[in-house]
Parts: sequence; C-alpha cells; structure tokens
Amino acid sequence: MKYKNIGFNLILWSSAILVAILGVWALKKNLADKPTNITIDPAKPMVALTFDDGPNPQFTPQVLEILADNEAYATFFINGKNLTGNETLLQAITDSGHELGNHSYFHLDLTTLDAQEMDREFRETQHAVNRILPNYPLLYFRPPYGRYNDIVTETACIPMVLWDIDSGDWEKTTSENIVDQVLSAVKDGDVIIFHDDNAATVEALTVIVPVLKEWGFQCATISQLNQARSAIE
Repeated sequence: MKYKNIGFNLILWSSAILVAILGVWALKKNLADKPTNITIDPAKPMVALTFDDGPNPQFTPQVLEILADNEAYATFFINGKNLTGNETLLQAITDSGHELGNHSYFHLDLTTLDAQEMDREFRETQHAVNRILPNYPLLYFRPPYGRYNDIVTETACIPMVLWDIDSGDWEKTTSENIVDQVLSAVKDGDVIIFHDDNAATVEALTVIVPVLKEWGFQCATISQLNQARSAIE
C-alpha cells in the first residue's frame, strides 16, 4: 500500500508539472500576438499597477492575460524563492513589456534582520532573476509588509517604491471590495498595490483595468510613470 501511495503521488506531481508547463506555453502563445510596446503619453492621466509576492503559476498568467487584453503595463515585485519552477513565467512577464522589482527572497520583515541578512535578501533575488534573465537589473525594491527603516533603504541601494492605494486584496476580501477600494480613490499618478496570488484579485482586475482605461487612465510601469513625471517637470 505504501508503494502504491508513492506511485500515485508521483503521478499527481508529474501531472501538476505538465499542466503548469502547458499553461505557461499557452499563455506565451496567446500573448505573442498582443502589443507589448504601447506608448505612454506623459500628458495623459496614468497609474502604476504593481503586484507583490509572485510569480504565481496559477494566478499570474491570468493577470497577464487581463493586462494584455487592455494594453496595460505593470510592475511585478517578485520574491526570489518563487522563481524555481516559474522560469518561463518570469520570462513571459518581461516579454509582455512589464517590469520586475525586488521584493526580497523569503518575504521576511526586513526590519528584524541585520544589514548582512538584508543584503542577502536583495542580492539573492537579483541573482535568481539573472539566472533566468541575464543582465536584467531590478531597478526598484518594495519591502515586505511595507516595513522599512534607514538600514533597509541604505542596504537595498536602489529606490524604494511603496504605494498610494492599497487594494486590500491581502486581507482575503471579496473582489467587490477590491474594486471599490481602488476605483473610489484612484487619481492621476497613483501607485496601486495588488497581489497576484489569489482569485479575488484576478476577478477584481477584470473590472478595474477596463474601467481605468474607460476613464482615460494609462496603466504604466513604475519606470514609465517616473519617466512621464520627469517629462512633465
């Protein structure tokens, strides 16, 4: 019976891997024909959509599809520990014109670590990305839980990005609440935080992103938003 259980578990595990591979392959195929070089107009309203804690093999592909369907860009603040097994998915994110940011390796409260431990969190995430995307620099970081101090910002050595609007999706809330939280407060230049690791966020995005577009907002990466601000100044 023990060996039968092992064999059954191996079959399930292998099937899950195959489904994930085929899913990402289908995603890349679907995204291949969609534009990835939409021009951001500095004179028009825009927001920066950001996603933390990924990549997630189940939900990140769905997020990418929604963004592609609406010609929207985003910045994904990734955890280094999540990259193993999601190499193709990480490449799909950047191939679609989106940006990657550093969200640490293990998603720890950085303020509880010493400088050497913090440095390892940032450095190992950059290394994990470069094993998949050589020479890709992570230009921004976001501290897990939004917790930081002077040592955190000094150790990161790249600009920190927080947010203007918290979607509240980390609270295991409903998609309706997420929609209300974002659309009731959004304004030009806002950075909005989501998490691409749950079904409620995906469902909410099917409403939020089209409505933002209907209201005249461009959905940009952090770099595009910063460049637009500089152009106006």
